[in-house]
Amino acid sequence: MGERLFTAVVPPVAVIDELGRWVDPRRDDAWRWTDASDWHVTLAFYADVEPWRYDELVERLGGAADRTRHFSLSRRSRSRSVSQLSALRPVNVTVTA
Repeated sequence: MGERLFTAVVPPVAVIDELGRWVDPRRDDAWRWTDASDWHVTLAFYADVEPWRYDELVERLGGAADRTRHFSLSRRSRSRSVSQLSALRPVNVTVTA
């Protein structure tokens, strides 16, 4: 069986801090909460990547990142203005076991 991999963008620290201020008062014991330092926006999930394919996948994702311009994401809320997540790098490869 291969590795579970995903590609993601990691928001700037200021955005994670802002989201953390919104999330913290809502945390409770009924849910398992991740630490804000692990927050990201998943772009793709790869459930079973054989180890011999890892280097090729990283190379291809790096090439895709190099060809992709920076972009912005926004979060809209009825009670708040739009928050911009700007100047994100499009690809970040993380290996999870």
